[in-house]
Order: sequence, then structure tokens, then C-alpha cells
Amino acid sequence: MESFEEFIRQFGYWAVLIGTIFEGETALLPTAFAAHQGYLKLHWIIAAAMAGASLADWFYFFLGRRGGKPLLEKYPKWGKRADRVRRLIERYPVGILLIFHFLYGLRAIIPLLYGMSRISAIKFMLLAAASTLMWAVTITAIGYFFGEIAVTYLEVIRQHQWQILLVIVVVGLLIGILVKIEWRHLPKLRKRETKYRSIESSVEVTKRN
Repeated sequence: MESFEEFIRQFGYWAVLIGTIFEGETALLPTAFAAHQGYLKLHWIIAAAMAGASLADWFYFFLGRRGGKPLLEKYPKWGKRADRVRRLIERYPVGILLIFHFLYGLRAIIPLLYGMSRISAIKFMLLAAASTLMWAVTITAIGYFFGEIAVTYLEVIRQHQWQILLVIVVVGLLIGILVKIEWRHLPKLRKRETKYRSIESSVEVTKRN
């Protein structure tokens, strides 16, 4: 028990900082749960999450500003995804920037595209910081709320803490994989829908004639 508490206290904030540089939830949810158990401080978890996510945002933003176009040309998969996301950004430039941390699988391509746009670095950083704050507070609250529910079964949790944290991490990874798979198949589904609509239109025209 003591070794578990000591491990969480020593590496919990670092796990959040490093984890949120990538996707984030897999690090943020377990540590928020740990905060409910009293191992970590909630406000420091949010601060570490904001720091890690902001570092990632700035990296991709300035990567897009310096060499975004050649990068998209080099990686066609990113280029196809960028075309779809760019249309959303053009339609909702501020809105997408405020919610993009909740768009799992798009947190790299979106700041990259903003770096390729005319938005100033300061404006991007301010709006991205607001997005980061909303995301960090929301995900941390979910993890903490899970702790509120789980406190009823505290004795069981104490006996299986490592297993519970592992399950949370695995579930987070599975959700991320499913979202990415769904995003990849979305263009195909749209093409099929367009094809069916065109067929239906042709049939209706034929019937009228």
C-alpha cells in the first residue's frame, strides 16, 4: 500500500505532463481517480495537463507555420484528413479552436492547420489555452467523479488498485482506437451515401419521365 502511494505521488504529475503531450486521457483519468484517493492534488493535475497539452499545441502550430505544406504532401493520409478538417476550420475558425482538445485523434492536425493559416501566434495560444483549460477540467472532473462512485467499494479498490488503474488506461486506449477507426471510415460512408442519393434521384427522374 505504501509503495503504491509513494509511486503515485512521485510519478503521477509527470505521467500527466508527458501523457498529455500525446492524447492525454489515458494519463489524466487515472491520476484524477488517484486525486480522489488523496494521493495527488487536483489543481496540480490540471496544471500539469494544461502544460503538457499546450506544449503539444505549440509544437504542431509552429511546425505548421514553418513547414506544414511539405509535411502534408509527404504524408498523404494526413493530407486527406487535413482537407476535411480545413473546411471545418474555415467555417468555424474560433469554435473549432475552442473545442479541438475534445476531438480525439485530431489534436495534432488541427493546430498544424492553424499554423498554416493567417492567425497570429498570440491569438492561437490564448484560444488554445482556453480549450486546454476546459478539456483538462472536464476530463479531470470525470475521473474524480468516478472516484466518488467508487468510494462505496473502497475496500475492494484498495485490494485491486493497480488492476483498476490498468483497466481505466486500457478502456481509454480502446476508445481512442475506435474513434480513429470510425474517422477513417467516415469518408467511405459519405461516398456511399452520396452514391445512393444520386441513384434515388435518377430513379425519381425516370419515374417522372
